[in-house]
Amino acid sequence: MWNKFLISLIWVFLPLIAFSQNISFYVLVAKGSIAINNSPLNQGDTITNNQEIKILDDSSYLCIISIDKKRVLEINKRGAYKLMNLLHQFNAIDNTYAQMAIIDLMDYIKKKESSRFKYIYRGRVYRTEEGFVRMILPDSEGPNKLYGNKISFKWEIRQPPYIIVNEPISKYRFYITNIEEELLFKKEMNQAMYTLSLTDDQFPSDNALLIKITGINRKNNDVEDISVRDDDVTIFRLAKEDKERIEIELGNILKNEFRGTAFSKLIEAYFFENNDLPIDALEAYKDALKLSSEASYYNKMYDFFLNRNGLIPQSQK
Repeated sequence: MWNKFLISLIWVFLPLIAFSQNISFYVLVAKGSIAINNSPLNQGDTITNNQEIKILDDSSYLCIISIDKKRVLEINKRGAYKLMNLLHQFNAIDNTYAQMAIIDLMDYIKKKESSRFKYIYRGRVYRTEEGFVRMILPDSEGPNKLYGNKISFKWEIRQPPYIIVNEPISKYRFYITNIEEELLFKKEMNQAMYTLSLTDDQFPSDNALLIKITGINRKNNDVEDISVRDDDVTIFRLAKEDKERIEIELGNILKNEFRGTAFSKLIEAYFFENNDLPIDALEAYKDALKLSSEASYYNKMYDFFLNRNGLIPQSQK
């Protein structure tokens, strides 16, 4: 307790201390047009508090950490910044998941293969091997659990030798039912993907959601041939007490002022993976990628997640 208090106190007075000495920082991620003292700034560089950072366009993103790996600062807006004046804006990252992310990043910069990149492939979630549609969704070790309110679905048509599709498929029909098989949601779409928000009124209190996708033929009918069956998946929303526990744990890791940044979303992704919530981890990785303007590091971490969870469609292999 006292150690954390002293560390926080030091960072409060750090701008005053910094006038009398140089403090070094490490560049975790640098994407876009960024300069330091009129020279290009790159991932892996070391900078000091007496230097000026220039973000030259709105699609750039910078993430730097203190040398002790306990504080992080992210900048994604065009402008000139004196690092001395930003010391109070660093956020604390003294937690296991942040340190895992930093280690992975440094290994990536040094072109070393982190142990996390060797995760065993766990396969796709699907129920019928002879099914027509293959759902592409991260697999939990147990039931498919969900903490948040968003699910990104992708699917693909199985290719021979799995099945032979006799009818041309022009679009898909997406169904959601509850455990009593009452229809909660139905939608037709042309693309083999859909992002579902569970904040809508049609999902008030159903904890088990059965997801079903069928192909639609030229007559606008579901393809129901027994040899061309569809895939279905059940997703269980966390019970109230489990959701509250996760929220408390996340709150202990990430303070409110730090939530909503690219690096905080990466921490969330690692946290969700560690708690066997891969569907939530997928959304957090996607958010990190978006908030970093698709910086290559976040893109690489997202790709590693897709690969170790078997989420690369067969058509892309």
